[in-house]
Amino acid sequence: MPEEKSVERSPKVPYFGIAMAVIAAVVVIFVLVMVFSPKANTPVPDLYASGTSGAAVPAQPVPETPTAPPTPTAPVAKKEPKVSPPTDAEVAAAKAKGTQHATIQTDKGDIEVELDGADTPLTVANFVKLAKVKFYDGLTFHRVMNEKGFQIIQGGDPEGTGMGGPGYSIKFEQNPVIKHDMGVIAMARSQSLDSAGCQFYITLCPIPQLDDPKSPYCVFGRVIKGLDNAKKIVQGDKMLKVTVP
Repeated sequence: MPEEKSVERSPKVPYFGIAMAVIAAVVVIFVLVMVFSPKANTPVPDLYASGTSGAAVPAQPVPETPTAPPTPTAPVAKKEPKVSPPTDAEVAAAKAKGTQHATIQTDKGDIEVELDGADTPLTVANFVKLAKVKFYDGLTFHRVMNEKGFQIIQGGDPEGTGMGGPGYSIKFEQNPVIKHDMGVIAMARSQSLDSAGCQFYITLCPIPQLDDPKSPYCVFGRVIKGLDNAKKIVQGDKMLKVTVP
């Protein structure tokens, strides 16, 4: 019987173990390098950080530029001096004096008026008192009308709108002598006869309808010089000064 021959086998090489050992060695070397390297513990600086040191500084949020609050518009100052209606003594003095004179100074020239204290003592005393406390100085002629048969310049309103007053009103006085001819000075008012206060007007032509008995206006004087200057006035022109000797 033929004898069976045995086949000799080569020993197996442990490739897997060698590979694992190499990987382990590489890991160990990497760890040692990282631990002992002088740059290992140096953090990477933040590009948006502020400061000059090597350490990273947390980036600070950029503050918003504060917006300045809008400058409030200064309200237009209203010329409202503390005035009071004329006293009985002042009214009596105006009546006793009879005729007084006042000068309205404007950019267009002076307007001189003669005041009738004998017939309208309350109205004249009121106008004189306001003039002497400089109430009218710097106010405007806020209304100028040049319609046919109705031509006036009106001023004396501390608000410059036609709605202002001195804080009081005076009783209506009917002038039995002077009517609404050209060049008279009279008190403006609202619907009530007793609502005049400080606003006055000067007629630049005869306006007889303002003498209507049903709704008359108080005429308290007349222009004696400077009516041509009054006719040059335009809306917004100022009364520089109103003086009474």
